[in-house]
Amino acid sequence: MLCPVEGTELQHAKLRGLEVDRCPECDGEFLDHHELGELEDQVFDHDIPKGTIHFGDQEVDHACPHCGKNMLRFRYRGWPLEIERCPDEEGYWLDKGEEKHIRDYMKERKARLSRASSAEASFDRWRNGGGGGIMQKIKNIFR
Repeated sequence: MLCPVEGTELQHAKLRGLEVDRCPECDGEFLDHHELGELEDQVFDHDIPKGTIHFGDQEVDHACPHCGKNMLRFRYRGWPLEIERCPDEEGYWLDKGEEKHIRDYMKERKARLSRASSAEASFDRWRNGGGGGIMQKIKNIFR
């Protein structure tokens, strides 16, 4: 397979335990379709829905290393990161450093879900009389 940026032969490489194809010139990486999910799952619970991955596909002039068709650029999960994908959904092209951004976005998503879950649990406790201020405690005495 050829690098869509440099046109050089991609080499097999390891990326956080995953087998990927890396360009020796630009350090870009082609991840098979399932490998992007595996990369995300390293920092995000795979049982929790992650949401839509593709936002706003736009064809670019880079040929997909897998099928040779023009790749599609999209906003990754609505975050301000644009990456490319195979139009036949065989994989994703990550430029140098984009893997770190993906992991950072998944960490942020996990933190947001954790905060939301914590807030929901606190509200449930309050609603069921398990928390609140002094007035709630007085009301609970007379129940």
